[in-house]
Amino acid sequence: MGVLSSLIPLAFGCLLAPTANAMGSDSFGLWDAAKVVDTITQWKLKYPDLIDTATAQSLYGLPSSGNKQDCPYDGKHVGCLNHFFTIQDFISHKKGSESSASLPEVLWTGSLHGDETLGPAVVMEAAALLLEAASCEAKPRLHASNWDVEVSEALACRTDLRSRGVDDTHRQWLARLVSTRRIVVVPNANALGHFRKEHLEGTVDPAEDFPYNIKSPEACMRSLAARTLNEIFRTHIFQVAISFKEGEDHIEYSWGSQEYLSPDAIAYDRVAESLSNVVGGRNMYSFAPSNRKSVNPKMAFQDWAYAASWENPRTFPCTPDRDSYGGYDPSKSSYSVETNRALSFTVSSRVDTAGAGRKTDNVSNVSHAKDNVDQGISISRNIRLALVATELVEPYVSIFGVNNVAISDDIVPSSYYQSGDMCDVSRVVAVPGALSTVIIEWTVGGSLNISQTDLWVAKASDLQDESICSMNLNDGFEAVKSIFTKIDSLPRSGSGFFSTNGPDPSPKESVSKPFSLLEGRGAVSDAKSNAMGGIYNAPTDSHSLTSVNLLGPVFRAEIDLGDYQLGDQLILVATATVDQEWINVPSEYHQPLVHPQSHLANMRTNPQHEFEISGKRLQGRLDWISVPVVVIVDEIDKHAGGIELYKRLDKNDGYEKPKEETLYLFGSSSNNDFFLMIAIWLIIGAVAVVLICLFIFLVCGRSGRRATRRQRHPTAGDGVFNSQPCPDKSRRPSTKSRVSSKNGLFFDNIQEQGKSSKRHPDDDLVDDLRFDNVRVKDAVDRRIERDQCDQTMHGRGVVEIDLSDDDEKDDIIDFESNMIHSSSYPPVCSGGLV
Repeated sequence: MGVLSSLIPLAFGCLLAPTANAMGSDSFGLWDAAKVVDTITQWKLKYPDLIDTATAQSLYGLPSSGNKQDCPYDGKHVGCLNHFFTIQDFISHKKGSESSASLPEVLWTGSLHGDETLGPAVVMEAAALLLEAASCEAKPRLHASNWDVEVSEALACRTDLRSRGVDDTHRQWLARLVSTRRIVVVPNANALGHFRKEHLEGTVDPAEDFPYNIKSPEACMRSLAARTLNEIFRTHIFQVAISFKEGEDHIEYSWGSQEYLSPDAIAYDRVAESLSNVVGGRNMYSFAPSNRKSVNPKMAFQDWAYAASWENPRTFPCTPDRDSYGGYDPSKSSYSVETNRALSFTVSSRVDTAGAGRKTDNVSNVSHAKDNVDQGISISRNIRLALVATELVEPYVSIFGVNNVAISDDIVPSSYYQSGDMCDVSRVVAVPGALSTVIIEWTVGGSLNISQTDLWVAKASDLQDESICSMNLNDGFEAVKSIFTKIDSLPRSGSGFFSTNGPDPSPKESVSKPFSLLEGRGAVSDAKSNAMGGIYNAPTDSHSLTSVNLLGPVFRAEIDLGDYQLGDQLILVATATVDQEWINVPSEYHQPLVHPQSHLANMRTNPQHEFEISGKRLQGRLDWISVPVVVIVDEIDKHAGGIELYKRLDKNDGYEKPKEETLYLFGSSSNNDFFLMIAIWLIIGAVAVVLICLFIFLVCGRSGRRATRRQRHPTAGDGVFNSQPCPDKSRRPSTKSRVSSKNGLFFDNIQEQGKSSKRHPDDDLVDDLRFDNVRVKDAVDRRIERDQCDQTMHGRGVVEIDLSDDDEKDDIIDFESNMIHSSSYPPVCSGGLV
């Protein structure tokens, strides 16, 4: 299951390294402006479900910069366009959907200075890695019609990524980042400066062109770089913003424009420390607020991204001169409380302009850190930093192990059944009912300090409220939380993978071992290390052994199966409360004297933190909840431990497409029995309806034929035969009697009943024959006599009638009625009856 939190850069660990050829083919380098634009265009065609591209000119109506000699790759436009793109799983989280609105947002800015090309290379290479991993992990898609083709593509891309140092765990982690976050990437906000290789945009420094702590309103929003970022911030709720620049290796954060600490100093310090550790190598990045580190600590963009929406005394609308691209609407630099509250970091890195070391910096170094990566352009180090910053934007909990079974899938991109509610049944494991207990393992990611985590279990039959299927995961669990039983884990707290001391509890203790633990190479350390995640670098460069891919932390609990029966379906969720110290203000003096203001700190500590703007929504919470896992107590070999059902890509099953089984979560103690009972009653009801319809059809058809015969004899009958043909509640019961004679008719086995003495004898005959329940010998004799008369005088033949056939009985009744009441009947025959 990709213990997602278990993928990490350097400590990403002592991980797979690629062959020399693969490494050489993936060496990182600096990007020029034309390559950036061309690559974005290609990605739009290659990954249409994972990326959305735009320009500030097309989306916000901003003018272009420069003249017709600038940026010829932008086509017919005069000057340079400001390109940016959004990475999002647009299949699982469609535009305008509830899940899309709730995605946490991150901003990557490659460069504000045009001559600094490290930043564009970092964000473009990081984006390429994310898109490739997510696209690969999405295959084979369960809704794909060409299943075999997608299986082949899935196996090929996984093999290719492994050969380049991206193992299965990292691939799944990267795919999770794509499918559970919205990442907005501005590779070169200063498009004109990037093309011209100039530091400024014209005569303006974009990094200082933002309305925070400036001297006059005319001194901001003069550059298209600043306006582009301003427009983006106005329609997003970023929790983290990363901006890259060239310089000495360090990480800076607010305040830059004030001499005191910020209200979010604790969260800032914890995240910056994590990002410094994740860089790895001999020299980790130093970190501190800009006002304590930088020679020129103003840092307008950094402070503006953090505080422009709430530090009102230092923020005011901009009114640039009309010579600056025709001026700028001042209302667009007046901010609502929802926007600028991101933890904003400026990451500075050294660049070897001579190009030394470039051949040693490649994809494998993103997950396999080496000391010599310090030499060269250090793109892989900063890619790790950008990815971890994206990881930390939102906590998550993931159940990955049931007994010795490691669940194969975690979050699958481009999935129409994307996890998101309590009714998710995509992860199912059968366990032997003969076992006394079942061991459940889970991890907590997207956080540094895990305050408390618990496992919860409920029988599926106890979930009666199907409305939870339409709720988000958090609301759905809260609605049915009283039904669940809490199973305590030991320990109940720990530290995240990216924390200073690494994952705790250690992944060495895992029972399910999603991926094999490495023996004798790069042991997992319980002490603080020089690399992210608490993993020491490999002592050798041999890659013949399997890497450590389970990187924790790993929490564990046991469920007593004695409380359950065979066939029971158990719904499991794990919860966690994390980073609660971020709600505190620093002990040192800070300015202003308010509680922490950032979205990042409040989202995990303050349930009242709620904001919405432009279709994006934030709702703070204390508990973070895992996607449910269904455990079925079954009659399987107890030595098996468990069997994962409906695996998407199962080698043991010949990569056959999983059967689309439906697992019901609502019903009786045995859901299957409950729904089987319903099915049986539905079948019985359907059969009864068919039989009734058939009976009515036959009865109506027979009565219809009698009506047709009466139409052929318009003089026949009185009220006796003019009743409604169907249905008739007075119809006689069926009889086994048979009339059969060569000379006439005789009745057998008919009971005699009394009849009215005041009616004409021939009317009595009609009634007797109509109801088929009397025996009147005289009437039969008369009928025989009349038949003989017909045979003698009119040449009519004698009819054989089978009284077991209702139609024939009806025919004789109608015939006798016609004969008795017809004035055209021959006198000699009718007279003989009178």
